[in-house]
Amino acid sequence: MHTKTHGVRIIAIVSWTIAVMAYFFQFPVSFLSSLIIPFLGLYVVLTILSNRTYLQDIPWFKLYFVYLAYLSIMAIVSVFGNSGIGSVLRFFAALAAIPLCCMTEEKRFHYEYRTFLLFAVLKSLVLLGFAAYMLYTGTYEPLRRWAYRNSFGDIYINPNDHLPRVQVHGNGILPMAFILNDTYRKGKRNDLINFILLLGILAAGNFAYILAIAVFYLLKMLKYITTDGKPVVRKLILVLCLSGAAIVFLWYAFRQMAYKAEGSNSIRLEQAQVLLSDSNLLLGKGLGHGIYYTGLRTYQGETYFELQTLYILNQIGLAGMVLFYALVFRPIWKTGKRETILFLIYLLYTFWNPYCFDSTEMIVILMLINYGAYAERFKTPDLLYEAVA
Repeated sequence: MHTKTHGVRIIAIVSWTIAVMAYFFQFPVSFLSSLIIPFLGLYVVLTILSNRTYLQDIPWFKLYFVYLAYLSIMAIVSVFGNSGIGSVLRFFAALAAIPLCCMTEEKRFHYEYRTFLLFAVLKSLVLLGFAAYMLYTGTYEPLRRWAYRNSFGDIYINPNDHLPRVQVHGNGILPMAFILNDTYRKGKRNDLINFILLLGILAAGNFAYILAIAVFYLLKMLKYITTDGKPVVRKLILVLCLSGAAIVFLWYAFRQMAYKAEGSNSIRLEQAQVLLSDSNLLLGKGLGHGIYYTGLRTYQGETYFELQTLYILNQIGLAGMVLFYALVFRPIWKTGKRETILFLIYLLYTFWNPYCFDSTEMIVILMLINYGAYAERFKTPDLLYEAVA
């Protein structure tokens, strides 16, 4: 490898390591959140320039510049509408950067995946530690006050099922870590890794995470059942297991919806009504503008919501959303149908939570675009073990 190229690769790897570490451990170290976007952006830029991916798909980049022009118009609309410049620039940067991740192709992606998986496992162990502490002590109030005071999220024991919930920043990508690892890697060590990730997801206690994993396994089972040449007896057993699992999951889902009917689900419904009614659905109202409304909650210029996708629609309209998803889906579809399905699962569970149109989506896209191709070429089964050995 050329010395100059090698130096750029080293800087890119360091940038990725800092960004992913900061993402997972912004809880409990809050100042790390400020490092995620700068270092992730540096990784994307260095990788694109060093691999010259901007020369590989000229039509994509032409559409991207049309998209940038549209975002610029939406930014100008917001500035003249007295929106804060900081908020406008923040959303412009995020919406401009996410599609660029689709053009970030790195053939030597093994280090990035090792780092990502290692930090995902460590984060799961942290969540399990907090959950175990609450179960052992039988109390959560001090932890909850601490989490609120530091804006970490929420830590509590659910009164409905008496299970701990560690719903803190940096959890949002754990379901995709589990799904990606289950998809691309096999082996006993990998089963242990997936078990730890699954326990971490359960400790996080977000129903949307469980929904994502349930949909993932449903699709895997349906693919197996509909594949020719598989043993009929095994298919019948799988159908029975799938039916039983569906009954249990539906019972759990209805129980969760009943519990949340007057809480978070009511808030989401109100947010949907506000964001869809207070908007120009075709063109949007401009980047980063605040929402003002009084209902179940009082919104005084808020820019982040549980239904963040609808807030982005409120900002850039259907025209902007079509451009955005055209830029994102084309490279992912070219990577493979499997990656497209996995990205749709990601969109499903993040629609109900604010884990999209941000660094979470950037990391997920980078993983889908790069690691699937790498795993197919080199068939590396034990990367986490190599990373820590």
